[in-house]
Amino acid sequence: MGLFIVVVILAAVSFWAGFRAAPHPWQYKSQAGFVVFVGLAVFTGYFGWREHRTVGELARLIDPVPEITDVMYVPTPAEIQAIARAVAVVPGRGAYGLGSTPEQRRHLAEEVKALEQRYWTLETKLSPDQIAEFYRDPRHLNGWSLTIDELPWLGFERQPESLTIFVADDWKSPHTEVWYIYAPGF
Repeated sequence: MGLFIVVVILAAVSFWAGFRAAPHPWQYKSQAGFVVFVGLAVFTGYFGWREHRTVGELARLIDPVPEITDVMYVPTPAEIQAIARAVAVVPGRGAYGLGSTPEQRRHLAEEVKALEQRYWTLETKLSPDQIAEFYRDPRHLNGWSLTIDELPWLGFERQPESLTIFVADDWKSPHTEVWYIYAPGF
């Protein structure tokens, strides 16, 4: 959000310098800067909105882990189905590890159609133990029952739904990845 605000301010300054101020040697560069900053504002605004929407979707199920540092994009089920359909028609043989025959790829696309799971991936400053403690507290569960409590896995049920949380502690990064996998009831 902070980057978006900075880019909008720079776009406003570039607009003023390029279109409203008295003629000066940098006028054309300011106009070009305005166009670039508007494009960057749209780009950063879109991804900021997507992150906000992703956390909101997850919050309808369970309280997201606190101290989120990043929200990674995960395709929706409709997007996953579109990707699977596109992969199914790719000509060639195993060029991208997609299966050895077109029939196998089409079968994979049909299997993905039936998949209604949702995924969310967040990064947090918390350690895996702190994340587990957060989800052991019933105030954060929104009606879910903790069924698996063996880090890196946490499993929850709310009949007929299930939610699995995988905590990936990457020793190279100061942040912890938290993967949420939601399966609606069948």
